[in-house]
Amino acid sequence: MPPFFRNPWTFILLMACATAAVAVAADPTPEEIKEGERLFRDVYGKEYDRVGKGKAALPADRVAFGKKLWDAACDSRSNPGLFRVLLNKSLPLTLADPIGYPTAIKIRRTQLTEGKERPEQLAALATVLDRAARAEKPEQRAKYGAELVEVYREAADACYDLGRDADAVTFWGKAKAAAGAHLPPAVAAPLVKEIATDQAECESHRKHAADLKRFTQALQDRADDPKANLGMGLLLLRDGKEAAAAKHLALATIPDLKTAGELLTAQPVPFVKVGDAFRSAGENVAGERALLLGWARRCYEAALASDPRHPDAARLKLLIKELPSLRSFTPTGIVAVLDEEKSVADALGKSEGVAKILWSGSGYAGSGCLEVRSGVPKQAEQRGGAVEGWKFALAEWPNPGEYRYLRFAIRVTDGTHAFVNFGRVTYTVGKSDLNNRAAFSVAEKVPDTWLVVTRDLVLDVGESFPLSELRVGTDGVVQIDAVYLGRTRRELGRYYPKPVERK
Repeated sequence: MPPFFRNPWTFILLMACATAAVAVAADPTPEEIKEGERLFRDVYGKEYDRVGKGKAALPADRVAFGKKLWDAACDSRSNPGLFRVLLNKSLPLTLADPIGYPTAIKIRRTQLTEGKERPEQLAALATVLDRAARAEKPEQRAKYGAELVEVYREAADACYDLGRDADAVTFWGKAKAAAGAHLPPAVAAPLVKEIATDQAECESHRKHAADLKRFTQALQDRADDPKANLGMGLLLLRDGKEAAAAKHLALATIPDLKTAGELLTAQPVPFVKVGDAFRSAGENVAGERALLLGWARRCYEAALASDPRHPDAARLKLLIKELPSLRSFTPTGIVAVLDEEKSVADALGKSEGVAKILWSGSGYAGSGCLEVRSGVPKQAEQRGGAVEGWKFALAEWPNPGEYRYLRFAIRVTDGTHAFVNFGRVTYTVGKSDLNNRAAFSVAEKVPDTWLVVTRDLVLDVGESFPLSELRVGTDGVVQIDAVYLGRTRRELGRYYPKPVERK
């Protein structure tokens, strides 16, 4: 699947070596939580009784103690039980006074997980963000208000994906209200329209799915049903699948669309005639006018691309200028760092070193992926790419051209461990003994199927920095694919490439 944006790499370092990391806390077992409680009482028990539970303690003292526990939690990621206990103890303390809200927000972000509970976790984060925004002066509320709106939007998307439509509508309403309450009018107005568009698109997708199910059932009962074939053909056209749509349109009830379907299956395709058929149909099928005229324009463009000196070129150019283009949404909040970049592997594979770098034909979301082979557990030579332009700015509150969240797919087909390093942070799979504070384990066992990893770079690194290098290492074979940056998790979740379906 092609990326929405293509950005070459200026500096890529690939290393093959035995690696590991300080593990990020996974879901603790009851025994681990019990042990965490014991350790907490042993180290912080008296101070917690005095400051955390003492009625005479000042709010500022509670917040200071909460921040202390938060710092201890950050240093205890390798102990899941202690990590969980420290987070749970620190959160209410940081909420004792507005000066503790930034820490409480960090804690809530850390507690986010994937799964059915995510909407409620996002709602809990939104509660703290709302309190933080209301505690600021009106002109200072946008900092928290912007994230609050995005959190509500992500919660709405998550509810929609889970089939909780009523909850999704509620969160969309809260997102609009938050935009109006905490953002400047010039920012809030277009954002409210964007949220309304999100809601309309989701409702359209729901209708699309229902129509697809209905037409599929009708065609199973009667394969040559003209109305069902017409409906299925238009649905497939809307998805951009003209080859599949052609077979159904050829059996449709509307003559112009039937002609277009028949011509699309011809070899070679007479694009001008297909375009004329779509254009004629668009004049007579009001509900699908934009779609059909857009396909007409695409056919005319294909005709000129295949024959720039086409005898009907003058007419085609005029039609292309007048007809609407097919609506295609290009999100501005995500960028493909690596996706179908075979040239990178070809260039790096020529350099010498322990690791063998190549482009594998079995990718997560497309025809291939970057593959690094080692088998030799020692550091390889550093190597750099010759392509320029790969440098991205990261920020807690991303402006256009800045990003915060990282998502990538990783698979280990051989070996016991592997790592991927992005700038100042390293993510590992498998177990080993690398002593690196800026390293996080994303899987204790090496994933032999594609594992999609999403990270908050600002939370992991704690500062803004330019992302300008990549290192990959393993003692076996590791594959990396679909590396994307995004401003929000919501945008990544919506537009990140979908995995290839394999039989």
